Amino acid sequence: MAQDKSKIIALAKNFKDEVLLPLSQEGLLEEELLDEALEVYLGQLVEHASTDRPVIINENGEWKELHPFLAGPIIVGGVSWPTIEHYRIASAYFGGDQDLIDNIREAKNPTIAHRRAENANAQSVHKRFDFDDTRDSELKTAYMLWLHANPDLLKRLKATEKANIVLEQFNDSYMGITKIGKGNNAVGKILSQLRVEL
Repeated sequence: MAQDKSKIIALAKNFKDEVLLPLSQEGLLEEELLDEALEVYLGQLVEHASTDRPVIINENGEWKELHPFLAGPIIVGGVSWPTIEHYRIASAYFGGDQDLIDNIREAKNPTIAHRRAENANAQSVHKRFDFDDTRDSELKTAYMLWLHANPDLLKRLKATEKANIVLEQFNDSYMGITKIGKGNNAVGKILSQLRVEL
């Protein structure tokens, strides 16, 4: 919280020096309104820094390092995976076809990894029998390892305290929340647990 306070003070000082004072000097902002404008800006900064603000994970936002398509590489059991998503997809086949698992792991990106899994499913390659029971624990393991390997990211995540964590995953209602606001949000739930446990 002290770190947030110092950031807010630094941002407010920059705003005053780089925006408000030049506007005042050019006659575009009356001097008596300087403090009021700064106060409004400070209020917005404090509101923005509030821990009640939800943590939205998407591929382009402030928390993109937690998106399963971008979080990686991770090492699980001595094996390197390009992203958490590669690991998650392959975990459906653990204990089965090792060539398929390697093929998924070696995919250039998560989209190709998904395609390879879909092709395997179309060819009647079966997922592990306990996949529905284990997929959350596999995902949690992957995120735990990723956060341990990235302590600054874990520190940022812990600083969000009780804020709701949401993965915007419009095409996967199990992993995240869809465009219409529905979904299981497995990633958000797991990160909320790890924020407390780690």
